[in-house]
Amino acid sequence: MTQDMWGIGECENAISELCLRLVQHRIPITESTRGWIAALAERHGYWEYTGPDNVPELLPECVTADEQDAPWTLIERTRRGFALTEQIKDAVGPGHPLHDAVDLAAWYACHRCGDVLVGLYDRERFLAVFAPQFAIVRSSNEVSTFESIFDALDALTENCAPAKR
Repeated sequence: MTQDMWGIGECENAISELCLRLVQHRIPITESTRGWIAALAERHGYWEYTGPDNVPELLPECVTADEQDAPWTLIERTRRGFALTEQIKDAVGPGHPLHDAVDLAAWYACHRCGDVLVGLYDRERFLAVFAPQFAIVRSSNEVSTFESIFDALDALTENCAPAKR
């Protein structure tokens, strides 16, 4: 059913259905997978949807796979995410690469190195379905910007890859 929805261009419903089935069947997913599903939802404009079976509420309910070496965590819309967002906003002053971003939201964090992937939004966030840009704020305060959430997620996860077994 999810594949059929995706095939006919109902990507938003397919993502929601995928999350719903993961929760219902208690299928474990890794933090990496959780991040990629969130990225898909953001890319297709479904992250902001607040109706029934919305991805931001379903995704945290998915059972976490035993992935002891994964350093990343999806933090958007969590207490930790809100706290990191405020920390980053406080640090952004004149001359900072993110100073011109009107709003930002911490999305994904690495507890091993302290890097954070953030979405940068324009003043009319409720009209702009997609975040126009993404950035990784390194623990060293270095900032890298990306046009694609997938490129940003790749850069974040490449920096602190889990140990190979």
